[in-house]
Amino acid sequence: MTTKKRNPIISGFFSFLQPGLGQLYNGEVIKSIFFFLAPTAITFVLYLSPTLKINGGIYIIFSILISFRIYAAFEAAKKSGRKKDYMIKKVNNPLIYIMILLGWGYLSGLLSNEIRQVSRYHSFKIPTPNMENTLLIGDFIISDIQYFKYNDIAIGDIALFHPPVESSNLWIQRVAGTEGDTVEMRSGNFYLNGELTNFTNTINRISNRTLEPTYQEPQIFNSIGNSHHFGPYLVPKDKVFLLGDNRDNSFDSRFFGFVKKENILGKPLYVWYSHEKGMPRQERILKEIK
Repeated sequence: MTTKKRNPIISGFFSFLQPGLGQLYNGEVIKSIFFFLAPTAITFVLYLSPTLKINGGIYIIFSILISFRIYAAFEAAKKSGRKKDYMIKKVNNPLIYIMILLGWGYLSGLLSNEIRQVSRYHSFKIPTPNMENTLLIGDFIISDIQYFKYNDIAIGDIALFHPPVESSNLWIQRVAGTEGDTVEMRSGNFYLNGELTNFTNTINRISNRTLEPTYQEPQIFNSIGNSHHFGPYLVPKDKVFLLGDNRDNSFDSRFFGFVKKENILGKPLYVWYSHEKGMPRQERILKEIK
């Protein structure tokens, strides 16, 4: 049978590209299976742990996985140097390497999706300006999507929820009123139980124009009032009232009404990355969301 020396550079590169591929190049089939499966197992354990809840937890996971790739590459390269008279096996075929790489890439993608489904910590990208300046378009956030399963909903919480309109996506807004509260907008200012509660640290007024109290917007809740003059309304039992921080550019409870508590799912924890026009917003990376 044909013998050929194994190249440490090739095996190291293969295992950095995909842990296990360099070990397969070295003819170590059983070991290659371990290195193929290990990153998925590590990701599964870390996603189910509270790691992502830590501010910057996603970078901890990323660092661990990169470190494992480096280790796999080093291990493969080291073993290649010892295989000077390696006997070529059937698996040592470039076509097989490509097929395994593509097949495992597809399978690991499915496994990663399943891992995210059972994990309570998910990453989301902010697509709209309705929560400016708290959350900006281009922010990537880590959220605990089961937070309100174990915690009471409180005034001021930012929440991920299923909207009472047709949508396949979770929405994100601030809890401005809970059952028994009276909510009202006067001249663009928000009043909770008759007291001014404006969340002024987050409101983003994009227009100096304030609508007249008599003006009625066609899509406003119950077809009465407008986004600047709204209510007063009493929040019903087991429901909440939600507002976007950017109230001049937010489709919220003023339009679609109250949201059932059972539809309030998770809470965003921190921004793990943010960009604008392709450039990172360094001041927002690892920023806690309040």
